[in-house]
Amino acid sequence: MGKYFCLQLKRSLRFMLPAMLVAAILFGCLALAYQAVVSLSDDSQDQAKIGIGVVGVAGDTYLELGMMALTSFDSSRFAIEFVEMSEEEAESAMRRGNIAAFVVIPDGFMDAAMRGEIMQLKYVCTAGSVGLVTMLKDEILKVVENILVECQKGTFGIGDALSDAGLSSGGAVNDLSISYAEFVFARSKMYKVSQLGVSDGLGLEEYLLSGFCVVLLVLICLVFAPIMVCRDMSLARMLTANRKSALGQTFCDFAVYLLGILCIVAVLMVIAVYSGWLELSFGVFLQWIPVVIAVAAMSFLLYELTQNLISGVLLQFFILLAMCFVSGCLYPVTFFPDSVQKLAYCLPTGIARAQLAESFAGMMDFTGMLALLGYGGLFFALSAFVRKAKVAFVRG
Repeated sequence: MGKYFCLQLKRSLRFMLPAMLVAAILFGCLALAYQAVVSLSDDSQDQAKIGIGVVGVAGDTYLELGMMALTSFDSSRFAIEFVEMSEEEAESAMRRGNIAAFVVIPDGFMDAAMRGEIMQLKYVCTAGSVGLVTMLKDEILKVVENILVECQKGTFGIGDALSDAGLSSGGAVNDLSISYAEFVFARSKMYKVSQLGVSDGLGLEEYLLSGFCVVLLVLICLVFAPIMVCRDMSLARMLTANRKSALGQTFCDFAVYLLGILCIVAVLMVIAVYSGWLELSFGVFLQWIPVVIAVAAMSFLLYELTQNLISGVLLQFFILLAMCFVSGCLYPVTFFPDSVQKLAYCLPTGIARAQLAESFAGMMDFTGMLALLGYGGLFFALSAFVRKAKVAFVRG
């Protein structure tokens, strides 16, 4: 089998230069896509404030003081920008997309509130609007409602209690109102913000980088389609007749295929290191090897199942890229339903993405490495079985 291995290796070497060029083009395209998504994310974070119009504040001293406190002292000013305007201006600004929604405060709102009556506010947003703005609006309204009602109960409660006892309630009510206000403004100190990232504790950049690397591996496998799709089984039949087993032939073909992919990956990793995208270390390289083995073995099996170049490329493209999508390589897996997320963590592409994510985070997951090597062994065994069946069919 040594001569057969050398022949296949020479055949593969003649194809390496065009394969390297195509892989470099694919690498450049994915790099541009990665930079575009990261830049878009940075721009959206710079414009993260949600604009809310407020109608009916002008002319009311208490409401103007409240707006001043919201825009100057309250922690919500970092996420929400309140803008005073008329109702016509608010409607026009919302149609242009300058604000997400607006609130209309009815006339006499503060006078009624001083009497213990809470008038209904009108909240206006675009028809059918969903997403972050709607979720934030619902949460804020719940918080405002609870704070307003409970503060009102406490303030009027202590006033009624002191009045029933024949005591002056003015000073106590004012002191309690100030305490409530201080409590509301200091509410951000009651909790701690933790950055959980997109998934697996990673930020968007690291997550996308790990997913795009798996996609790049899949596309590199597609480059080898012209030499991997076998139409004629005459050579395999002749070797089998000379007591060269199908298992040995499969091992030689897969070893040559794997070496070719590893060479291309090594060159691209060097480019990534010099570009500043990747910090290469022995631990990172060690975790990449099982990923390459699993993806290459899966691709090799698909090539064994086809005997036509077009069908082989289409089979690789649709199956492997579909698995990449479901595994969260192109889109955060946390946005999928729970059933899809569970499936993603069982697929080889999902484990590969998680493995690369661990390497970028500076951690080493031996369980993932063993799972990938297990997948690689399974796919290789299936490939050998398919090769043996194809040879036996030809011989028959």
